Amino acid sequence: MLARYRSISRSLALTAGALSFVAALPALAISEPAAAAAPANCRYSLVGTWTAQVVTSIPSSGTTRFVFRADGTIQPPAGQPVTDTWAATSCNGFYFDIVHPHLDANGTVDGEVRGHQDGCLLGNSFVSSGVSRVYDLDGDEVSSFTVDLQATRVA
Repeated sequence: MLARYRSISRSLALTAGALSFVAALPALAISEPAAAAAPANCRYSLVGTWTAQVVTSIPSSGTTRFVFRADGTIQPPAGQPVTDTWAATSCNGFYFDIVHPHLDANGTVDGEVRGHQDGCLLGNSFVSSGVSRVYDLDGDEVSSFTVDLQATRVA
């Protein structure tokens, strides 16, 4: 299983900056929070503040910050509505979903980005990977890219 985590970690180094771009954007739609809690006997929790290295297949890379809340939401940028949710799937497993506006080269909203990540919590770090899809204003998918994260707890 450790080899699988290392493999995920290596692939994470291939897909990140777009998520940092996406995570910094205001949200377009509000979704219901997920049931976040892991089973009671789990040693670690995703709840808290994390700094993540992000690599995408666009290609791009960078860092971003996540604040996973106990209610199954991810803290949005100041003044923005909550649209991002997460849930535990086991003591070490989790997923999260994001929905953010997509901006054209002039900074005008021209659609939205919807991303899904599946991850593995490894104590005070986690790795996750998934696909983000870009939709135009009519709801048609115009592109997609992979996103890999490698994160460390900061609080």
